[in-house]
Amino acid sequence: ELYFELARHANRLADQIRQELAQTGYRFLTDSPTNQIFPILPNRVIDELLKDYSFFIREKVDAENAAVRLVTSWATPPAAVEGFLHRLRELQAQTR
Repeated sequence: ELYFELARHANRLADQIRQELAQTGYRFLTDSPTNQIFPILPNRVIDELLKDYSFFIREKVDAENAAVRLVTSWATPPAAVEGFLHRLRELQAQTR
């Protein structure tokens, strides 16, 4: 039962990221109902996020965008997800 609660925690956090990205208009390389998500982000946003967060660049989509692999786990603190989303919002606001 503990295993399932740990998995639910990881999936809830991934859902939080997925929902906010989708609401702000980001596309995804693939739909993933798991704790791994693959949003397509502008390269300049990726460069800034990589200064504070670790994630994998999955593949270049075009000259200005790439799909990244974001993974949450049983050990991911909700504050880390909030911080990531806050920073992403800041970067979006800078381009408007």
